[in-house]
Amino acid sequence: MSDPTYPSSLTRSFIEALGKHLPQETARLRLADVQSRAGLVLGETRPDLEIIPVPRRVDDWSLAPDSVDVLTAYDMGLSQAFLRATRTALRPGGRLIVVNPRGEATPKLVKLLEDAGFIHIFVEAALDQPRPVGVLVRGEKPGWKAADRIMPEASPAVMPAEKRQERFVHLLISQKVSVENNNALVWQAAAVAGDDETVMLAFSSLAKAIQFMQPAVVTGRIQDVNKVAKFNWSVAKSWPHPFMLNPTDDILESYPAVFVPVDPATAETLE
Repeated sequence: MSDPTYPSSLTRSFIEALGKHLPQETARLRLADVQSRAGLVLGETRPDLEIIPVPRRVDDWSLAPDSVDVLTAYDMGLSQAFLRATRTALRPGGRLIVVNPRGEATPKLVKLLEDAGFIHIFVEAALDQPRPVGVLVRGEKPGWKAADRIMPEASPAVMPAEKRQERFVHLLISQKVSVENNNALVWQAAAVAGDDETVMLAFSSLAKAIQFMQPAVVTGRIQDVNKVAKFNWSVAKSWPHPFMLNPTDDILESYPAVFVPVDPATAETLE
């Protein structure tokens, strides 16, 4: 007997189309799934997903603000209440992906998401078999602004206590030798150029730094990184730029990578 809870082949095709718009695989991706309609299929091929079922009625959601990386929905109307609740639950740079078996891709859907404050909006037919069927909608919550940057003295509302207590941070380093300066080592740390300032990319562990760096290097979104250096938290307080702790590599889809000088003598170790 077939499992009545398992999606039909057509529903599965719609959900697989949705899955193509998930961010790249990471160590853990927190995904809120409305009514658990898409998670069963998505989880088959994405072991990095931490799937959080949420009810259809947004008033019943218990998601904390800025707490999920992706919110998915199958056969869900894009009401203003739904879009507001989604934008609140997504972290900066987080992604909304909705697929509906009915409807069509129209400019009205783009404007609907724009009016709700989403960016990087993508609207297309969900399937093509052979004519277009359904609609897939994707949008992102705007990434960090100046108010979202993380500084060591940030308030608990911006920076969780467990982060403030960490002793070290790791930076992605481009190390070069300066012939003009007696072959001295010159370090530059990876950062991103935001709307009104440059923010350094920092990581709480070597593993997290490598997890970020590998896909970013493979896709060419960041180049010339050849070292990972560990710095004491007290040193981080003296940096002239704010830093973002444990960003995901999709931030490089929104902001260009740049490099800022850092003193090699202030590092604890080179890894």
